[in-house]
Amino acid sequence: MDRISFDNGNKKIEINDSGDFIIIPMADNSFPERVINFSKKAEEKYSELFEKEIELKNSGIEEVSKMRCQIFTEIGVYFDELFGVGSCLKVFGNIAPCQDIMITFMEQIVPLVERYANERQTEIEVKYSKRSRR
Repeated sequence: MDRISFDNGNKKIEINDSGDFIIIPMADNSFPERVINFSKKAEEKYSELFEKEIELKNSGIEEVSKMRCQIFTEIGVYFDELFGVGSCLKVFGNIAPCQDIMITFMEQIVPLVERYANERQTEIEVKYSKRSRR
């Protein structure tokens, strides 16, 4: 039986002390667009949260808390769409992650993605420039 092996471009990033990881699909041309869409969706939800908090200001803490939980849970779903099913749970635990913790995570992950993208581009340039010289 024949077998092939190749680098599929996925980068595993360990995200907690339990050894859990997320995958950054660097060979997936749709990944940058999905990052942008995640950012847009999250920003829309944060804006919605701010507006609803003003509306519900006099409704009591229970209504505000319920609405916050719903919105942060939706952002967690977007997170899973970006990094894979179960990623939100792995990264943040069994919570509806607030804006601060989500931003902190993204501030740490974006430089890694940029580094991986640059490394991948260099590898591609080296690989194909050798072929063109033959």
